[in-house]
Amino acid sequence: MNDRRGLKVHIIGFSSSNNSLTRALSHGLAAQEIADAEIHAFLTGALWVGASKYPFDVQVFGKKEIQGLARRIAREARERPVVVWLCKGRWPLDRIAAALEGSSAMVIADFSDDERALSDAVRDHGLLGKILLLPLIKHSPAGTTRSQRAVLERADAVTAVSQHLAGVLAQQYGAPRCPTRLIPHTRLDFPGGPTGTRATADRIRAGFLGTVRQHKRLDRLIDLTRRDRRIHGVVYRQHGVTIPGDVADRWTLIDPDTPLHEAYAMIDVLVIPSEEDVAITASQLPAKRVDAAVAGCAVLATPTPAISEYARDAILAVHDWADQSELSGLLEPGRIRESGQRMRALYEDRFSPRRTSAQLAALLSELGIAVPR
Repeated sequence: MNDRRGLKVHIIGFSSSNNSLTRALSHGLAAQEIADAEIHAFLTGALWVGASKYPFDVQVFGKKEIQGLARRIAREARERPVVVWLCKGRWPLDRIAAALEGSSAMVIADFSDDERALSDAVRDHGLLGKILLLPLIKHSPAGTTRSQRAVLERADAVTAVSQHLAGVLAQQYGAPRCPTRLIPHTRLDFPGGPTGTRATADRIRAGFLGTVRQHKRLDRLIDLTRRDRRIHGVVYRQHGVTIPGDVADRWTLIDPDTPLHEAYAMIDVLVIPSEEDVAITASQLPAKRVDAAVAGCAVLATPTPAISEYARDAILAVHDWADQSELSGLLEPGRIRESGQRMRALYEDRFSPRRTSAQLAALLSELGIAVPR
């Protein structure tokens, strides 16, 4: 953005190459409503393909550039108000926080997942998982705990994606002794507005539009297409996704860089069939649920705590994915249309950049930073 010599917000992610970058890019949309915004990510590989769906040039930095980045931000903070928003708290964000000690930059520690639970989950991934669990490994549960604690100790404020996650963090690290705010993910509106739904009694297009992980349970949607011939599945083409031959004729695989408005025009309902009562999913507000809100797309989902916190009355909540009677009742065209309408209302009320930037502005005011109106 143009340098207005007013407020500057640096949003920094711990990885350039995976979908964790979503959170930093989302915060960029909120920040640019009230400030100059710049997105940074630690270089871990090729830039995550989903970054192309956001209006930012992500500035990557390597291990040898951490101190230089911190010095540049500190110099800038002597000339204008500067906020550094550290997303997720993993290494090397603790090093950046430490390097900014004594500067005038305000540091916000941001959390959108139970990162300790995510780190712990790698124990199920064979020998590599066992190696990654060694305490000295930076992204082991112990390494994640060290880094997040260090970021929290330096932070002038804390943001979390949900009240449930804020409670988890308080259990893990103690209640923050600084201002806190709940700031969900945000998205720009689609170029043509919401895509809506074209579901009929005979054909329902159900999308799994996200990264496939074991706890996200794509298999539940595959089973649903097997049991209900009205259902046609849509999923991003990615490593590990293989659709069984007996239902392959009712599945469409799309490129992961497909623009969101085009992807959501291909579906009538977004399916989030996550594991129940699992620490990883309990605290997550899936970014794709916010995408669905932009689209005015219905959501069929496991009612995890974070999802229910924001969308209890908008989603089609599935309590038993093996109960075809429950699923058939939820997947009536009228109920799908109503869910889509309620999701769109949620976007306008909670997830638009205008709304999330207002939450950011309120937090900054608590820190004594004037925000332009």
